[in-house]
Amino acid sequence: MGPPAYLIALVLSLCMPGNILAAMRSDEMRVTLLGTGTPFPNAERFGSAILIEAADKLLLFECGRGVVIRLTQARVSPKEIDGLLLTHLHSNHVVGIPDLWLSGWFLGRSEPLPIWGPEGTSSMVEHLVRAFALDMHIRQAVPDPLPAKGVQIDAEEVAQGEIYNDGLTRVSAFLVDHGTVKLFGYRIEICRSLGSHLRRYEVLSEPCGFRQGHRLFDSCCLECQFEELHAAVSALNRVCRGCRTSVRDCEAQARCRLSLQE
Repeated sequence: MGPPAYLIALVLSLCMPGNILAAMRSDEMRVTLLGTGTPFPNAERFGSAILIEAADKLLLFECGRGVVIRLTQARVSPKEIDGLLLTHLHSNHVVGIPDLWLSGWFLGRSEPLPIWGPEGTSSMVEHLVRAFALDMHIRQAVPDPLPAKGVQIDAEEVAQGEIYNDGLTRVSAFLVDHGTVKLFGYRIEICRSLGSHLRRYEVLSEPCGFRQGHRLFDSCCLECQFEELHAAVSALNRVCRGCRTSVRDCEAQARCRLSLQE
């Protein structure tokens, strides 16, 4: 019997058209599946992680094993991540945090890394800082000290409702049924000044055994289980073609490269 199937629910709604990072428009989103694995080690599936490029922001959802490697394969430096959002604190969703945090720092991040997550996130961050205190001290020593501000973490424990809004990108949290574990889903919206139209994307990442508790209201809804996820990406791109949202499957691309090398 294989590992338990995982459900990624992707919900999008159409929006008005409008200049983003290099090749993207300000009303576009790009979604990259960096990791779709489970707690069971698998060389072809890294830990849970989804990168969303929305407006001028790079937001990472979940931080499982190998996330920095997948970011590198997607040509994104960990220093460029504007924020990390955690749905819950199971180990396979958070073990990549030290790598993301510290690699981003010595690669050039000069501002604190924002992390949003459920209750317990602040305590986890405090213990990570203690665990890596010696490394942080060494890397801030002469002759080439790294900036102290760049190794700081701004941890915030979320509740339901809006948790981030810079006037263009808005993120809000909502509770999702995950049995005895408190789990948040996140809604990402690109807002435009012309009217009330938005682009919306919702991220849920949890065992499909709990899917009965999901309530998804928006259009263009696609639910795909673990073994179907990669094949479903092309279908999702077809659905999203009209709303300027693209999805990349980094794990499938990595497997193709591995096969060619073999």
